[in-house]
Amino acid sequence: SDKMVRRHPHVFGDTRFDSIKEQKAAWHRIKEEERRGKARTSTLDDIPKSLPALARLQKLQKRAAGVGFDWPDHRGAQAKLHEELAELDDALAADDNAAIADELGDLIMSAVNLARKRGLDAESIAREAGLKFERRFRAMEAASDADGETLVGQSLDALEARWQSAKVDECPRCLAIARERLIYFWLLQRHAPDADSLADAGALRALSLLEFSPRGKRRRRRQMERVFGRYLSSDFDGRAHSGHVRLDLTDRDAVRALGERFDLIICAHVLEHIPDYRPALAN
Repeated sequence: SDKMVRRHPHVFGDTRFDSIKEQKAAWHRIKEEERRGKARTSTLDDIPKSLPALARLQKLQKRAAGVGFDWPDHRGAQAKLHEELAELDDALAADDNAAIADELGDLIMSAVNLARKRGLDAESIAREAGLKFERRFRAMEAASDADGETLVGQSLDALEARWQSAKVDECPRCLAIARERLIYFWLLQRHAPDADSLADAGALRALSLLEFSPRGKRRRRRQMERVFGRYLSSDFDGRAHSGHVRLDLTDRDAVRALGERFDLIICAHVLEHIPDYRPALAN
């Protein structure tokens, strides 16, 4: 057809392009000229408003990219996503729902743009996310039914632990992270239900159930001080840093200062030395 010939001058004519990028730019330029010839006033005019929201967002962005309004690669879109998240934080701090809605829209737009720059389809991603949530929530309900319980009335920590367990059952690649989170929520629920973290509850209290050494609290403390020194002297990827960190587990302020890192070290040590450790949910 005439349109096929017109849009592919490198195939049906003498035009030559030096790169795929140059060829795509010419393609969009030709399409833009065709739209102008149809008496439309905007590059975006013929994008159906009936499209699903995310699909339409991605179509709008792709059309704008055709005239050069686009990031060179995904890093620009990624930075924009972080920028919009910071602006959402400001709107939340101001407790302004109109601004929050506006910034949420910008955040969603930026997320869709990042998907596009990575060659992904935002609508498919959103659909799969919904299906994944549904599968895992149904698994939580089934596990709760098997225990003779319902989800209603369970603590948030217990529900989170069930969620992490559902992730393990569904996704083997999530096993290490999910088991770590499961251990963490179980320890927190069992030892420090009123604390924000195990570190906040105090090191010796948090470690008391694990019983890493059968020879008393003092020996267990020394053993765990060595464990923490080893983990704190690395970045958890096996790359050692200079020096060796010492941590006095009786120093409550030092433990609290570690915060989430303290909790992660406990979980990492359990997973390393007790590979089959999978606690039941605390009542």
